[in-house]
Formats: sequence, C-alpha cells, structure tokens
Amino acid sequence: MTGTKSSVKAFSISKGRTGSLALKISVTLIMAFVGAVIVFPFYAMTMMSTYSTAQIFRGIVLWPGDFFMENVRTLMRINFVQYYINSIYLALTTGVLSVFCSAMGGYALGVYNFKGKKYIMALILVTLTLPFQIALIGIVMQANFMNMADTHSFLILIGIPSAFGVFWMSAYARQAIPQSCIESAHIDGCSDFMTFIKIGLPFMMPACGTLFLLVFLGSWNSFVLPTILLSRDSLFTLPIGIRLLANNFGADLGAQLAGLVLGTFPILIVFASFSKTLIQGLSASAVKE
Repeated sequence: MTGTKSSVKAFSISKGRTGSLALKISVTLIMAFVGAVIVFPFYAMTMMSTYSTAQIFRGIVLWPGDFFMENVRTLMRINFVQYYINSIYLALTTGVLSVFCSAMGGYALGVYNFKGKKYIMALILVTLTLPFQIALIGIVMQANFMNMADTHSFLILIGIPSAFGVFWMSAYARQAIPQSCIESAHIDGCSDFMTFIKIGLPFMMPACGTLFLLVFLGSWNSFVLPTILLSRDSLFTLPIGIRLLANNFGADLGAQLAGLVLGTFPILIVFASFSKTLIQGLSASAVKE
C-alpha cells in the first residue's frame, strides 16, 4: 500500500514537472514569435536601405545589397549631419529641462498638501485629455508674439512643460519618498528647494529616467512643430531632412530608409542606457504598498 502511494506521488511530481516544462517552452516560443514580429520591420528597413529605389519597388528584400553608401552620399547632399546634430541637441536639451521641471512640479504636488492642490491636479488631468493639434494655432501666434518663430529656443521652451510628466512624477513621489526623510531635512535647516535636490530627486531617479526616455523619443520624432516653426535650412531637424528627399515627382526611398536607419541609433543608445530605470520606474509606480 505504501509502495502504491509512493508511485502515485512520484507520478504526480513527474507529471507536474512535465507540464511546467511544456508551459515554459510554449511561453518561450510565443515570446520568440512576438519578438520576431516586432524586430522584422526594423530588419526589413535596414536591408532595404542598402538598395536603390528601383530595387525596393520590386518587393521586400531580406538580404543586404550594395547601394547603402550611395544612399548615404545622397543624404550628405542635403546637409544631413547638421540635421542630425540639431535633432540630438533639441532632444537632449528638451529631455533634461522637461524632466527637471516635471520632477519639481511632481514633487510639490506629491509631497506637500496645500490649498488648491486638488484643482491643480484636476487641471492637469483635463490637459491630458486635450489633443496637441488644437494648440497649434496658439503656439504659432505665441512664437510670433515672442519673436521666436524661427529658433530652436522656442521648440525647447514649448517642449519643457509636460502635463503627463508632472502627473507621473507626482504619483511616483507620493509613494517613493518617505515623509520622515523630508521632515529630517527640514529639521536640519534645508529649504524646500534643497530638500528636493538632496532628498526628493535621488528617490525619483527611476521615474526621471523613464520620463527622459519618453520626452527624448517625442522630441526626436517631432515633425509637425519643427515643420511649422522652422524655415532656415540650418535649423531643420532629422525628420524634416528625410522629408526633403521627397518631392512632387517622387521620393528617393533608399536614401530615406538609410536616414531612418541612421536616425534609429540615438534612440537605441538612449533606450539601452535607461532600460533599467524604465523598468524600475514603471514597476515602482504600478505597485502600491
């Protein structure tokens, strides 16, 4: 009788391990398939950037060609390097300033209690529901009024305020910063700003990294505002430069795809640098103890 029970128990354990192994294999295969679906467009874009426009129209290619350097030379004819530098400058500057200002606003709303706080949060939530396009006319009028229509400074100025950033930072600060640390800093004589710099900001670094990645991507891919506000060739950004390769008579798809491939590298570098903080920021803001 004892031997029968032992055999049944061993069979159950073996069956459980087999089921667990099958589940792991199934999950791995599904994730591999999803990963392949996500990576394939970028791979196809990279491969097609090594062909001429005429060759691209024949269909999707899966093997590299020998036309990439010619496409790069076409890019150099439109001041591509200057556009690249402009995009990096705008994305980095906007990202750093937007994160810092959003962190200050989120810290104040998440840590302190003051009169009118609920109304400010409600206004921020309402702002999040409004599409960006409805503000375009007002932004152009403001740029003309400030005499900053054809400058990088105005694009940075417009990119700094972020309703989502303030809301994100306030939610993160509310649960990530211990109130006892803030009270201790005040007892030691720190002002509110120095308490934010020395206590609040270090606790909020995962959320800052996540927000910087999002703002950087938004600024790097921005096309509508730079197209409307910029008129000098020396100020154009990368999306505008790639658009210049197309006209009423056709488009140089090979050169455009080569520009897109080269324009992806800064995004990959930034994502690789902030991927750990991205996961920490998302997980920390999603779990409430």
